[in-house]
Amino acid sequence: MSPGVHHNGPASGTKGIALLVLCVLILLSPAVRGAAGEQGDLSGVLTSAERFFQCLRKGSFGQAWSFLSVRSRETIAADIYKGSGGQYSKEQIKGDLKAGGMIARSYWTGVLESFDPLLILEQSRWEEGFVRPDTAELLITYRKSKYPVHLKLFKESGSWKVGMVESFWTRK
Repeated sequence: MSPGVHHNGPASGTKGIALLVLCVLILLSPAVRGAAGEQGDLSGVLTSAERFFQCLRKGSFGQAWSFLSVRSRETIAADIYKGSGGQYSKEQIKGDLKAGGMIARSYWTGVLESFDPLLILEQSRWEEGFVRPDTAELLITYRKSKYPVHLKLFKESGSWKVGMVESFWTRK
């Protein structure tokens, strides 16, 4: 053996293998996988929310509709049906909202008269409230506001959907 080189015998190789196995087990543990999954889900949450507001901004109302939660879509369609006085069937309303037709344009134009998506997209700070397997919440604070809006999202059929009704409607 050369001077200055230390060899601890066969045990040093065993310690190295044990350390390697320990590292692999830690990386494969549910807590680490869960944290990595949450980061992936956070990215999906942010992407869905951002795309929803971008679609509203561009007037792509049919596409914006696809980013809404089932409860939001059902509630909005039911509210429009009640307000239509039976002029349209529920199926016609749902189909039009999905396609971005005349009813959709009328509905979203009314929404956009009191809400500018640019305020959310360009003049607000976005923060993670929480991300759980099936629900998430983003805290969106407009630059001139002290208090954030709590935007709720729901994982439905593997995709994150914006809970517009769940976030902004007052309880009836």
